[in-house]
Amino acid sequence: MTFLLRKLGLHPVAVGGLIAVFRLYRWPFLFVFLAAIAVPFLELAFITSLYWTLEPGDDSTLISWYNSNVVSHITDDPDSNTPILILALILLVTAVASRFLFRYVLARLAYSIYKLITFRLIRAYLRAPHHHSAFVDKEALSNAIVSEADHYSMVPVNLVGLATIPVSLAVFVFAAYTISPPLVGVVALIGVLVIFVSWRRYRIVMRLGALAVQMRSALLAFATDTVGGITPIKSRGAEARTAERSEEFINRTQQYRFDAQLNILLLDTTTTTIMLAALFGSVFIASSTSALSVAGVLIFLVLMTRIQRLVQDFQARTVKMRGNIPAVRMVESLISDLEAVATPTADDAIGPGEIRKPLRSLRLENVEFSYPDGVQVLRGASLELKAGDRVLLQGPSGGGKTTILKIIAGLLKPASGNVLINGASTESEADYGPRNRISFVSNDLQVFRDSARMNLTLDSDRSDSEIIKALEAVRLDSRLLGDLDEPVGENGGWLSVGQRQRLLLAPLFFDPLDLILLDETTANVERSLQIYIMTTLLDHISEDAIVVVVAHRIPDGIKFNRIVDFADGQFAERPI
Repeated sequence: MTFLLRKLGLHPVAVGGLIAVFRLYRWPFLFVFLAAIAVPFLELAFITSLYWTLEPGDDSTLISWYNSNVVSHITDDPDSNTPILILALILLVTAVASRFLFRYVLARLAYSIYKLITFRLIRAYLRAPHHHSAFVDKEALSNAIVSEADHYSMVPVNLVGLATIPVSLAVFVFAAYTISPPLVGVVALIGVLVIFVSWRRYRIVMRLGALAVQMRSALLAFATDTVGGITPIKSRGAEARTAERSEEFINRTQQYRFDAQLNILLLDTTTTTIMLAALFGSVFIASSTSALSVAGVLIFLVLMTRIQRLVQDFQARTVKMRGNIPAVRMVESLISDLEAVATPTADDAIGPGEIRKPLRSLRLENVEFSYPDGVQVLRGASLELKAGDRVLLQGPSGGGKTTILKIIAGLLKPASGNVLINGASTESEADYGPRNRISFVSNDLQVFRDSARMNLTLDSDRSDSEIIKALEAVRLDSRLLGDLDEPVGENGGWLSVGQRQRLLLAPLFFDPLDLILLDETTANVERSLQIYIMTTLLDHISEDAIVVVVAHRIPDGIKFNRIVDFADGQFAERPI
């Protein structure tokens, strides 16, 4: 199996993924394989029964075998067709039922594999530490979940189909051979010609498949930007310009779709033309030489038609599989990269009801951090936070204040230096014991479109009374209070900017917190409401809790005991 998969052009990582799929679904695959082998035998038995009713005295090998092994056992009257016709009807029903069952199980397999792959992708992404998953290509990952997993699921299905088609071909070719060996030889030579003529087209399919993976991801990103940017497009009167850009983008990136269909059309046309020419030549030879009876010619045509369909099915599955192989590579590569850095204890994440040692101090020691593009944000920076601190962190826009909060929250990992909680080093996200007692809230956090309830119960179930109490603490309007399950739109798009910010703040009013990190969270909330929310929050949390606020202007409602400036990768505390 491994040798075959690698010969098909699959990377070892993708080979391992497919073998795991086959092992997981070994019994359904075995059933499908056996059912696919049984169907051609049933169909051949049906065709032979019909052939016998037309020419019971035919001297071909097929009819001679049928007379001695079937007819002699089910009827004593060789002139009566009724038993054979009844047998033919039973075989027909059995063949149709077997084919239906074969197709049904195959469809269920494809569906099960799709679910498996999408879940593997999502689970691997969730288990990866934030400092890794934050820099994953989101469009590529979304495309893998939405589209490429579907293409992946068809590869094992088509592999099983490709493995069974040669058996079916052998059955029908052998049957045709017993009727007229010379004609089968002619068709076999023409079949070799089909493969030779089509080989270049098969190679093109692989290249187009790899291009398709890239272009589907690009189209998803472009569509997301265009749909999500409708407000600036409308406000700036950019409809015509955006339409032009869309047309140019689609013309530039989606040509592969036409090229793929054209390639398939040329393959299909070549195969069909040559196979039909072979049938025509076979019938012409048979009728010219009187080598076959009319019934023999009819049955030979039926058998050759089945052979033609199998060849075309083999070709179609090969084309689809080769086109989908790049999707397997892409999906398995993503999963492999994410699983390689997966947090070992991610499945044992601390639940909201669990309590660990309270966070009383947090210290950054000579911390350095750079983004993948090489921009360095922290340069040997040190900062100590103690129980009860109310810290205002200020600095120029884009200077790295949000990055600092993410490092403190354990979402990003420093390139060097130490982050110590209660004096103990935290070298990985798995060591971040008090994660359930830390809250990071930022303007750019995702608001899930589902509902207010979903956004507030992301980590655990909450009663309606708890949810309403938290919403009341941030004074959200009656629409959300009245219907907790009403959708709030993509990224909270059906809410005002101020409502969206308050929805993000509401979870702060559930469980006790030791460290609260706020990044411009009330910038769009009016002053009186800001004072109310901050005052309510300070009354809700412990006096020993640490609060760090990033804001360009001093927010109302909170009295800071420390003001820290951050610039050029360093902290500088100034007197209040």
